[in-house]
Amino acid sequence: MEQFNLKSAILNTLTQPQAVARALIEWNPPTQARWLGLAVVVVLSACLGLAGQVIASAMIPDTEELNFNPIPLIVLQAIILVYAAAAMTFVGRLGNGVGNFRDALLLMSWAEFVMVILQIVQLVLVVVAPATLGVTTILLLFLMFYLVVNFAAALHGFRNLAVVAIGTIITFFASAFAAGLILMILGVMPSPSA
Repeated sequence: MEQFNLKSAILNTLTQPQAVARALIEWNPPTQARWLGLAVVVVLSACLGLAGQVIASAMIPDTEELNFNPIPLIVLQAIILVYAAAAMTFVGRLGNGVGNFRDALLLMSWAEFVMVILQIVQLVLVVVAPATLGVTTILLLFLMFYLVVNFAAALHGFRNLAVVAIGTIITFFASAFAAGLILMILGVMPSPSA
């Protein structure tokens, strides 16, 4: 088996995302390892969020008081990734895709790990040049969309990336609408008429 190289794997994810996705699916780690991978990336992401708060408070004098409790962030991140994997599976199957939830979870966890690495680079850039925050944030959002579209295509065996991209956008907005509706019903978010 070829030796794993983290730097090459991350670079290949950005340049050949479908090939990396297929390699991850073929690797076929056990289900427990997939959930462990999810746990690791959400904890890393939460740590990065706290680091961002610390840097923001150091750079901006009137920043709100820091909240060092990472648990809500970890839970929210885990819910989002599991939901994204489920949505990727369900919507892809509606389009006659062949992917399954286990593989979608693996791909979403890997995508999140790559994004965490890129967000670390962003944090360093922001410390050196604060004006880069807006541009790098837009770039990271585009990269996440790019990875999700390519991973969904590889997962389900789709060839038309434009159709996958449109399906991803529709799924995102439908999910955001449904989440907002549920939060309003639960009273967590005020209704527009309030």
